[in-house]
Amino acid sequence: MLLAPLLVVASCGTEASGSSATGIEDVALEHLAHPIPSVYTAGQPTEHQFRELVRRGYKHYVCLRAHNERGTGWEEARAKELGVRFVRIEITGPQSLTENNVRKVSEALSGSGTAPTLLYCRSSNRVGAVLAMRAHLDGKSADEAIQLGKQAGLTSLETAVREAIRR
Repeated sequence: MLLAPLLVVASCGTEASGSSATGIEDVALEHLAHPIPSVYTAGQPTEHQFRELVRRGYKHYVCLRAHNERGTGWEEARAKELGVRFVRIEITGPQSLTENNVRKVSEALSGSGTAPTLLYCRSSNRVGAVLAMRAHLDGKSADEAIQLGKQAGLTSLETAVREAIRR
């Protein structure tokens, strides 16, 4: 296996491994999914949703948007203010779907330990692309990796992911 797998935690509605995170479904994030253990994927949260997630115990966030994209860029300051872990790895299009960036995302996710993490971009398309590539690097077939990516939000980047997987 090229990338370390994430540790398994119970669903968000129960307490697991000391985590007190609950009720992510109630926050109404767009494109919310739970494709792999301890990782929730979604589109961009609003500042209100971000604060609500922190209030509910979510302390780890990985954003795949560029800091200067419309609707983002505020998270670093808010995360610092609220005392939560925030990592930004800019995936700006197909050219950013590199093994190096996939490894960075994997490291950011595994750095959360067993705590649930929200991995997001604007629509969850980039999230799905990165998770598909990660699954392939971890030994999944191309079809299995794409299926996981679609569960996490992969849409228009599917062709780019398939090309990257073939390389």
